[in-house]
Amino acid sequence: MPGDSLFLGPGQGETFSIGPVQVRLLSTAQNTGDRSSVEEFTVPPAFEGPPVHAHERTDHSWYVVDGVATFVTADRTIDVVAGGFLFIPAGVAHAFANRSSQPMRLLEFTTPGGFGAYLRDLSAAVGEDAMDPVAVLEVMDRHDTYSVDL
Repeated sequence: MPGDSLFLGPGQGETFSIGPVQVRLLSTAQNTGDRSSVEEFTVPPAFEGPPVHAHERTDHSWYVVDGVATFVTADRTIDVVAGGFLFIPAGVAHAFANRSSQPMRLLEFTTPGGFGAYLRDLSAAVGEDAMDPVAVLEVMDRHDTYSVDL
């Protein structure tokens, strides 16, 4: 119920896979009154990530817990190491990848809430299989996410 505090212990929260990426939902629109959400991603080595995209209403903040995340935006490509942080406001094209030989773990903070629904739909569309670009684009179209050519 919105307004109540939320506590999750290690390993708790809804978990699923999107292709080779493990996702754990820490907070969702349902328990934040649609104000925000927090997701944890464990990304295998050499994962090229989603296509470059943007959102009309969704802001993203990322904190890299382990490894190195490579982020691409319209004006730069940047490697963010463990302990580093990146903010991408709504409307800014972006993508991420793990181009290293080590697993990467990052926390994603989104506002407003609701990003968990997008991630669940991606999981349902691709499961643990390789990321099918057509399936990914179909899900993106339903969730404030649009493909961008850089």
